[in-house]
Amino acid sequence: NPDNPFIDDTPVVVREASEEKKALTHYFLTDKEGNSINTFSTGDIIVLNIETQNRVGDSINIDLNNDRYDFKHNGKILENDVLEDVKLTSDLKKIELEVVNRVS
Repeated sequence: NPDNPFIDDTPVVVREASEEKKALTHYFLTDKEGNSINTFSTGDIIVLNIETQNRVGDSINIDLNNDRYDFKHNGKILENDVLEDVKLTSDLKKIELEVVNRVS
């Protein structure tokens, strides 16, 4: 505005924030007490920890891909070591699994 330089006649353009990037940032195994583990054996109860960013409400499939053991979740052996349709309810999802002998 040439009459008053302190008045801005420029129209305000409102832009929606772009959707933040969704990511699976990290996953790791712990025992039931939360101690990080790298090895396990038949009969162990382990916890798969899945850290995500902006994925709450999404569902994912997780392939554990282990040639030595199978895993049980909620009393059922996972077919092909795959957890299907895991609903992400927080940025850190914890899934308890039982390690069982491999079924041929």
